[in-house]
Amino acid sequence: MVEHRDCAHEAHIRRLVATGSRVALTRNVRSRVPGSLFVDGLGSTEMGHSHFFITHGPDTDRYGRCVGRPHTFVDCAVLGPDGEPLGPGEVGELGTRSPTLALGYWNDSVTTYRTRVRGYFLTGDLMYRDEEGFYYHVDRAVDSVDLGDGQRLYTAMSEERVLASCPEVLDCTVVSVRDGDRVLTDVLLRLHAGADPGADLTAQVIAALDAPAAATVRQVLVVSEEQIPLGPTGKVRKVLLRQRHLEGMTAR
Repeated sequence: MVEHRDCAHEAHIRRLVATGSRVALTRNVRSRVPGSLFVDGLGSTEMGHSHFFITHGPDTDRYGRCVGRPHTFVDCAVLGPDGEPLGPGEVGELGTRSPTLALGYWNDSVTTYRTRVRGYFLTGDLMYRDEEGFYYHVDRAVDSVDLGDGQRLYTAMSEERVLASCPEVLDCTVVSVRDGDRVLTDVLLRLHAGADPGADLTAQVIAALDAPAAATVRQVLVVSEEQIPLGPTGKVRKVLLRQRHLEGMTAR
C-alpha cells in the first residue's frame, strides 16, 4: 500500500511493471507472461485501511495521479468549501466515511471535530473524480497554493508532470512560497545516475508544467539526496523546505 503522502509516480511504476514476469490466465490456460503488476492503494492512519485501489501492469495507461476507485465499504465524496459534493472534474477536498475510520484524535477534540463535515472525515487531500468513477489526487491541501483568479498551484501534480516529461529526472520536489503578493516556485531535481548534473533543464521543466504553475517558477535546481529533508517514514518535509526557501529569499 502507498500512503497518500508517499506518492507512487507514473515514471516509477512504469519501470517496475516492465520488469519480471507473472502468471496470467489467457483462454483458460495459465501461462507466465512478461511484466509485473503494481497494486496501489490510497490510505492513511486515520482511514484505518486503504480506501482506494488500482492495479497497474505493462499495458495499463490510467495514470495522471489516478488512485483508482473506492472499496465497496467506503462512502466518499469530493467536497467544496461549503461541504457540498462537487461534480466530475471539479477539484475539492476528499471526504470519506468507512467503518475502518479512527474515532478521533486522542485528547484532541478540536482536531477531531474540525476534520468532520456532514459525517465525512476530511483527509486533507485535494482530488477530483471522472465520469467513470475514478479518483485523481492532485495535492495535499496544505501544499497547494492559491494563485488568485480561480487558479491554484498543485505541487504534487506539478511533480508528476515533471517526472513524466523529463527522463533524466529520478525524483522531483516542488517548493512554492508566497513572497508578498507573488508566488515563487523552486523545482528541485534529483537526476538518474549518468545524467549530466550541469545540464540546464529549466526549459524542459517549465514546458512540463501547466501555465499557472510555470508562471511562478523562480529556479530549477539539481540537488543531492541529502538536500531533501525527510521525516521518519521517508516523507518529504515540505513545511521545512518552504521555510528554508523563504528564508533564502529574505536574505537576498
